[in-house]
Amino acid sequence: MRDLKSTLNLKRNWLLGGFFAEYGLSLPLEDGALSDITSAFLEQVVPLATTPEKLSTMLDLKGRNPQDLLLTDLPVPIEDELFLFGGEIATDFDGSDFVWSPFTASGGSRFASFEGAHHITHSLQVLRSREIPDWLPTALLGRSIPIVPRFFRFGVEHFRSNFISAALGYTPSVTESFLMDASTHRVIVRLVIDSQFSRNYDSFFSVPILKLAAAAFNRALGADIEGDFTRQLLSHRR
Repeated sequence: MRDLKSTLNLKRNWLLGGFFAEYGLSLPLEDGALSDITSAFLEQVVPLATTPEKLSTMLDLKGRNPQDLLLTDLPVPIEDELFLFGGEIATDFDGSDFVWSPFTASGGSRFASFEGAHHITHSLQVLRSREIPDWLPTALLGRSIPIVPRFFRFGVEHFRSNFISAALGYTPSVTESFLMDASTHRVIVRLVIDSQFSRNYDSFFSVPILKLAAAAFNRALGADIEGDFTRQLLSHRR
């Protein structure tokens, strides 16, 4: 297990008892680690973003805002984005070596509808370069050969219904976000939690995709984001 050098900025809501926390982490990556991260998130985390009943529908979730970039040398999203994977893929063989072509696979999220008074839905739109064979599932791109990964990006925001007033009723607002940008030799994570009403609120317990993202990161890199965040949060509360 890695000894993490992370940061946590915490602001307490003294009136209501909640808190606002922003957690940051940056790690160097060894050879092969980018494939491990990509595989973990495409296979285990991305599928949980959609509902079993409607595989393209995200309930109370959406992708990151285009301006929320941690590694600025990666392509800029054109819309809210759940994930982006890019690199080179072998598209031919010239008799002595592969012919390589650049590719990307992305999952954009777009507003779909409000579901009653308390929920909001977004649709997941997966786009893939034509160089990727149709028979190759997006979930398996991280471990497929011959593919050379160059970057992977994941970002999700979770909504919770909050009461505004008797006239305006309830409105969905973002209470958690998990952003991760990874290139060949570096990964950056930013976790933001806005708990307005509960001092003891546990986002990892309440938001399944948040816990799964932290678990996938831990399995891929041996870095326990959930444990590190919880320890720092408890330390700040003393």
